[in-house]
Amino acid sequence: ELKTSAIPLMISETAYSLDSEIKKQNQLSKQKRNFDYFELSANDFMDKVEVTDEEIENHYTEFGNDYMTEEKVSVNYIELSAADVASEVEVTDEEVATYYTAKKDSLTNPEKRKASHILLPVSGDDAESVKAEIEKVAARIASGEDFVEVAKEVSKDPGSAPNGGDLGWVSKGDMVKPFEDKLFSMNEGEISEPVLSDFGYHIIKLDEIQLPNIPTLDEIKETLVDELKQEKSKELFLTKADELDTIVIDSDNVLEVAAENFGLSVQTTEAFTRRGGIGVSANQNFIQAAFSDTVKTDSETSQMVDLGENHIAYLHINEHMLPTKKPLEEVSDIIKNKLKTEKSKEMAQKEVETLVDAINKGEKTLSEAATEHEKTVTEAVDVERIGSKQPFMLVKNVFSLKLDSENNKVVKVDSSGNSYAVVLLKAVSNPDSESLTEEDKAQIASQIERTSTNNEVVNFTNYLKSKADVNINEKIFETNQ
Repeated sequence: ELKTSAIPLMISETAYSLDSEIKKQNQLSKQKRNFDYFELSANDFMDKVEVTDEEIENHYTEFGNDYMTEEKVSVNYIELSAADVASEVEVTDEEVATYYTAKKDSLTNPEKRKASHILLPVSGDDAESVKAEIEKVAARIASGEDFVEVAKEVSKDPGSAPNGGDLGWVSKGDMVKPFEDKLFSMNEGEISEPVLSDFGYHIIKLDEIQLPNIPTLDEIKETLVDELKQEKSKELFLTKADELDTIVIDSDNVLEVAAENFGLSVQTTEAFTRRGGIGVSANQNFIQAAFSDTVKTDSETSQMVDLGENHIAYLHINEHMLPTKKPLEEVSDIIKNKLKTEKSKEMAQKEVETLVDAINKGEKTLSEAATEHEKTVTEAVDVERIGSKQPFMLVKNVFSLKLDSENNKVVKVDSSGNSYAVVLLKAVSNPDSESLTEEDKAQIASQIERTSTNNEVVNFTNYLKSKADVNINEKIFETNQ
């Protein structure tokens, strides 16, 4: 169990980086290049390519295994759900009344209080000055000024101030404790003295009280009946599921016998692949069971398949369709497009090679070659290895080129996808490694050491595997990735 051992840590502790390595890594990662280029792609030659019927047939003959149908199955199945047995469930008035009594406490609506407030926030060392200010506000209200108008004028709560401080209905647990304690100790219509909380000083007005309310049985009877039916349906479903499982285990003609005993119908799916079908055959557990060796190969009835939400099924194979070679007429267009792309890519590659040769012989310029193919030359300036707007593969290959400033030769470079580029590398500029800060050096060193550690761990693992019988616990690798 190498990955979970201390060996990688031990190796990492021996990793180091030299100043020369740091400078080299910095030059590699920060180097910039200037180059001119244009691209020719397979698409540029599609209209010039012809694919014959003979070529299509030859490809089909040679690579027919690339054009196989997917394995499919069609299964017979029965299913049982809580919804299927719901019609068998009855709920009496006595059961509803008992259920109501048992749930009475949880049905109680808690006390609510409709409140308004005026807030002056406290920050830093201004608590005393804010307290003096809030007391002046309290005095104004005590002298008869309208709470709503004063709140609109002085409250600093942006949510409630425009509405005269209105906070709406408040239950216990909605507000900070000092506010809540005061609010739920007040009488309706009362206005509090200033109260300090984490938000600042409040003046609270209790506008209205809504006492705890227990709905009557008649008010919620319909809801309780639905809940009871769901519970009883689930219980009946579980009982029937156990009985059904016993019949499936003990019967030869499984699905038909089970269906007859439980009033179910044997259904048959359309053929579907491992990617699933429609309806029940889109369920992942159903798909897994259908393609299991038990069902698909041994033609036995599946074990109980959990479809979720109190819903089960049993499966038996109806038809197993192995992969077969698709008819030529069905894949002819696919093959034709594939061959056209291959030929077009080959033409693009050869044309780029021809243009490179002509440009390097002085027969035409880079710009003239581009114009011949209705392309324009792109001037790429200060391009770095990572983060360039140019195609990634193009940049990667350009950074593998050597600068030949004396001869100004162009080269063919693989670009993105099915494209090739004619490239003229013009300049290479390396960063000034002498100006690296200590922080930069530490970051680069860490990167070098991580890479070195990873390489050494891989090498050491390969060495152990070559010298001994090594059991690799793949699950550990999966869980630690």
